[in-house]
Amino acid sequence: MVVQGHDAFTLDELLTEVGKLVTSLGLLGVQKDNRVSDLPDVRTVRYYTSLGLVDRPQIVGRQGIYGRRHILQLLAIKALQTLQLPLQEIQAKLYGLTDAELEGLTGAISGQRKRAQRDEFQSRPVL
Repeated sequence: MVVQGHDAFTLDELLTEVGKLVTSLGLLGVQKDNRVSDLPDVRTVRYYTSLGLVDRPQIVGRQGIYGRRHILQLLAIKALQTLQLPLQEIQAKLYGLTDAELEGLTGAISGQRKRAQRDEFQSRPVL
């Protein structure tokens, strides 16, 4: 998994980009807890920022500007949520990780999810 593209997103652009990536990584629709949404929204990103799960955005004028690291942080949170981890444990796991480590963590969990889905599909009886 490599997050590419420009490095300056408004919050709405950030959410759109994260939504695309969550879907492509196979992390969509795997939440068993109805309190956890598939995709983060504006309130969720602000909440995660207040908890320190997501870095504060750069402020330009009155606008928050988000970058590649914010995308990686949100993807890592969503990936760890697929393992049913509470936010406090997710925060402890993500603390101090570099961008490369965030990307590696998300890629590893995404790969596990995709393999599990493939294995489940292959083990179904043919009718």
